[in-house]
Amino acid sequence: MKKQKKKVIYLCNWYNSIYNNLFNSLDKDIEIIMVLSNKFPFYEKNKYKVVVLPVSDIADYLYFYKKEPNAYLLKYGKELEELFLREKPDIVITNLFYLPSTVQTASLCRKHSIPFFLQTELKRMPSSNIDSLLFKAFVKTWGEKIIETTNLLIPWVKESEEYFKKNFPSIKEKIVEAILPGVDTKIFFPKKEKSSTHKSNRLEVLMVGRFVAYKKHSDIIRAVAALHAEKIPVRLTLIGEGPTLAKNMLLAKELGIKKQVLFLGKIPYQNIVKYYRETDIFVLPSFNEAIGISVSEAMACQVPCVISDTCGAKDYVEEGVSGLIFETGSVTDLIQKIKILLDKKLRIKMGKEAAKRIKKEFSLEKQAKKMSKLIKGEKLK
Repeated sequence: MKKQKKKVIYLCNWYNSIYNNLFNSLDKDIEIIMVLSNKFPFYEKNKYKVVVLPVSDIADYLYFYKKEPNAYLLKYGKELEELFLREKPDIVITNLFYLPSTVQTASLCRKHSIPFFLQTELKRMPSSNIDSLLFKAFVKTWGEKIIETTNLLIPWVKESEEYFKKNFPSIKEKIVEAILPGVDTKIFFPKKEKSSTHKSNRLEVLMVGRFVAYKKHSDIIRAVAALHAEKIPVRLTLIGEGPTLAKNMLLAKELGIKKQVLFLGKIPYQNIVKYYRETDIFVLPSFNEAIGISVSEAMACQVPCVISDTCGAKDYVEEGVSGLIFETGSVTDLIQKIKILLDKKLRIKMGKEAAKRIKKEFSLEKQAKKMSKLIKGEKLK
């Protein structure tokens, strides 16, 4: 008798390579139906079904609410319920705790007795007073109901695991250990002979990420300017595009390091690996970034990373062994950590440890197997 597949509806409020890689690597007896609010680029080559429903994230919600106050409840809720009834999922998973769509999803799971999993990156209260008050109001009004409905909470990072255990004691027994995104080590791996490919003594620094405020590109640009002022040969390569790109290009010009900073724009995902392999160090100075998958990809390519202490990706790094962690927002601390890695022998040693750690602990196959076990009701240990 053929084994029946486990059917999962996964509501994803944003979409990137993390989800594409994970869903394509789950056990074959798991069927994924992914619900998105918009069309995204990773459609063609996948093993899962994609359903596009509008009004599933906060921006859509506010837009439609302004035009039509009942749009969220009537349109999104109705279409989502129709999807549940049509597909009859064994499990429903959503990837964010604090959105209106999660409230609606949890409510429908209660109504139709469908197991509800929450896979979340939330790891701290919002920093601003207004956002903090709004978040507390959300938790009091809807958050507790979401938690009550949750059958299993799957944190992306350790800090998220700790946050929910501390702030929602009632769900403590339903929280599993954090499952960081895995890295496809068949794509991201070091050169056979990892060495500095450039002839000069210049330190090559790389950052990959969208140009948005929380990524704090300005911090690494300022750090490079300070190193250049000290006559330390350094070049920064920035890959990505976004709303703060022009502002950061202007900053590099104003600091007199226009020639020391390369803005390469958006690079196809499959081509980024060559830039990881050509750099000496990788830097991610983000404030409170959920994860930062580029860190683990760089590590897999045998690159030591210097990352901020509010980045979820710090879970990949063993401080002083496979990379370095600095205080978020402290350009001075960032400069000091980069200076440590001016030692080529240390860079090579840390890079080897980084690649070894990713392959052993965070390969895509290993992390996908953990997720598959949870979906099938199996224990991780």
